[in-house]
Amino acid sequence: RVQFASTLGNGMVPMSRDHVDLNSLIRDLTERLSEEHEGRLIDLDLTRDEIGVGGDEVLLRHAIENIILNSLLYSPVETRVHVRTAREGGGARVTVTDFGAGIAPEDLHRVREPYFRGGSSDGKPGTGLGLYFADRIVRGHKGAVQIESALGKGTTVI
Repeated sequence: RVQFASTLGNGMVPMSRDHVDLNSLIRDLTERLSEEHEGRLIDLDLTRDEIGVGGDEVLLRHAIENIILNSLLYSPVETRVHVRTAREGGGARVTVTDFGAGIAPEDLHRVREPYFRGGSSDGKPGTGLGLYFADRIVRGHKGAVQIESALGKGTTVI
């Protein structure tokens, strides 16, 4: 899986460039995740109009799902996870915000490394590959992943 992910951004793995409606993809994904994670609230703030991008729908779904699942895993059950979309230039911006434990400053630059799990991951399931995969998928689509976090306040992944 790591070898596959490492080839995503360098063109060695063919990715389809189909029309993907991100708002529709996110609505479907969050509906399923809300059902699977009973009691968890995911707020959507999606653009009124469709946000279409050229990309591989399966891979984009996988990347966004990994990020939302991290927010659900690392934030208290009573808090909400916020997902927003916006147009940005010729592309799109997807923002996922949680109000959980946050990522320590010394871990923030490493969370996209394969198998790295920061201090706040103690006792949580996972392999340390979710953000690595998401980053590689987004880079393969000519995008970038930004992560902002504060301990005890939460994390925003753009």
